[in-house]
Amino acid sequence: MKMHMLSRSVRPFLFISLSLICMTAHGRSATQQTQRTPQTEQTEQTPQSQQVQQTPPEIVLSLLKDGNGKTLYFMCDSQVRQAVDISSLNGLWGSLEAKAGKYVSHGKWKGFPGVDGAVYSNIKFENAEMALLIVFDAGGMVSGLRIMPSFDAGGNDANGGLDDAAGDEDAEEEAGAGKVKECRVQTGRWSLPALLTEPESGRAETPVVIFVHGSGPNNKDESIGPNKMFRELAERLASHGIASLRYDKRTLVYGPGAFADPEKVTLAEETIDDAVSAAALAGKMGFRHIFILGHSLGAACAPLIALQCGTDGIIMMAAPARPMKEMLEEQMNIVSPYNSPETMEQLRSAAEAIPAAYLKEVDYDRLQVAQKIAGMDIPVLILQGERDYQVTMEDFGIWKEAFSAACGTDGSDVTGKGHVIDSDIIMKSYPGLNHIFHKGEGAPSPAEYMQKGRIPEQVIIDISGFIHSMSKRHPAGTL
Repeated sequence: MKMHMLSRSVRPFLFISLSLICMTAHGRSATQQTQRTPQTEQTEQTPQSQQVQQTPPEIVLSLLKDGNGKTLYFMCDSQVRQAVDISSLNGLWGSLEAKAGKYVSHGKWKGFPGVDGAVYSNIKFENAEMALLIVFDAGGMVSGLRIMPSFDAGGNDANGGLDDAAGDEDAEEEAGAGKVKECRVQTGRWSLPALLTEPESGRAETPVVIFVHGSGPNNKDESIGPNKMFRELAERLASHGIASLRYDKRTLVYGPGAFADPEKVTLAEETIDDAVSAAALAGKMGFRHIFILGHSLGAACAPLIALQCGTDGIIMMAAPARPMKEMLEEQMNIVSPYNSPETMEQLRSAAEAIPAAYLKEVDYDRLQVAQKIAGMDIPVLILQGERDYQVTMEDFGIWKEAFSAACGTDGSDVTGKGHVIDSDIIMKSYPGLNHIFHKGEGAPSPAEYMQKGRIPEQVIIDISGFIHSMSKRHPAGTL
């Protein structure tokens, strides 16, 4: 039950609005050793096309594809039945194909490290790849079912990268954009697989960016459908002479074990502490110009992170400013046409279950923190897509007001939607860009995240220009 409670507490902007999670596997501690299940061994030893009888995970997959939610429902344990209804199971596969395209194929079933009885398979659709995670209890009942970003791609494996080595294919793909080194971000007993991407220049003179994820159990690439926002930024910033450090989020690697008390989720444990540790690691590596780049929830946390570590500046991409409950309700109204009434009711129930203490942390006083940031002369670049329905131009306006008040100025328009509040506080919005800074047209929807896109070059130029400029104007941070 704890993992189910945890998932409802920390599901947020991207995961709720995409409606990809059917329910969360409620398993054992993610720090336990992997235990292979009989059905996993059978599936891996025998090619799917040669099997006479379907294994349990194959049966679950077949029922989902056939829209046979009634049969699957009665294969689930009592806790799962309380979390989902037959109608939702009937429509889950159709909802996936509406977003990701028609089903193409799926891979072998493999054990999921850290959760007893859990297996997963990567599933290929026409426009995206995902993974189906199934948890079986000791009696063979389905005790967990989840749709996730695909594993074994982009340096992400089933245990969030618990193995020391990332995939060779991943390293080869990135080699052209700079040197790639595997490392780990350590915060107390939590160890997170990470990748350092850097150009050929020496570390002392090279600025480095620490990437901070949005909400949800993100991998180091911040994969959303076929898009890998942090990996793309890492490669393209490397071509501009900027290094970067990205890591698997603690909630991805450890699940409920990411928190000292899973019933009392904190923002520090979810996001802030590991970003501070990553910045400290970069300092130990020899980097002297360190920047924090956050996206979505990570952008809102960037000022809080900067107050705890030495940094030459922060970049906030799609930074929420309004109360979280208000934003979630607005998002659910937008995605409602794409989901069944039953699914929407589940999402609203999940939003209502978010602990008040966690909401208070997320909804911190923006003006007060902006005053602290301005008082410490920490440079800030705030970027916003004007088609973003999750974090909107209203949020952008709140940040402008907060930093303008903190700097004692109204700010001045310089070019269209660009605002220079003072020499160190710069804001810019981009017509046509969505939450992941991809171009689109018409009414925004979660379906467009399933289309492969690319961040416009102007965004990369704005980020790299800010980083190089502030590296020269400000002394290196001391960690």
